[in-house]
Amino acid sequence: MVYMRKYKGRLTLGKAKEVMNDFLVENYGIELDIPVEWGIDLERKWGSFLFKEVDQDIKFNGVSYEKGNVLKGSMKIVLNRELIHAKNKDLVNKILKHEALHYAMYKKGVPFDDGDVEFEKEIERKGLVGTRVSRRDLQIK
Repeated sequence: MVYMRKYKGRLTLGKAKEVMNDFLVENYGIELDIPVEWGIDLERKWGSFLFKEVDQDIKFNGVSYEKGNVLKGSMKIVLNRELIHAKNKDLVNKILKHEALHYAMYKKGVPFDDGDVEFEKEIERKGLVGTRVSRRDLQIK
């Protein structure tokens, strides 16, 4: 069995990124080379893999983009700040890996959105959580 890092103590962005990076390297041979941030506007989500795709051919900051390209520097993973207070660390780790999996599948050119058949199969194969995780499940008061 592959060793999967679990954080101890209070969750920090550094610890979250370590968990996600270890998961990606050990399972997909990919480094997590995008920012991980806390978000305060994630009302019903525990995390989100985000990027900005240009909707028309443009030149931005001296770089030419074709429609559909990802704007350089726009890719990131945003985590709900309330995860800091979760007592169910195993579930938090699964959420972190779920968000990292979006990134891995994006990088590999495989459908990566929640609900995509390939993504959902990989979630199940890795024993991760889907999108319906409650505060009660996480043991957040």
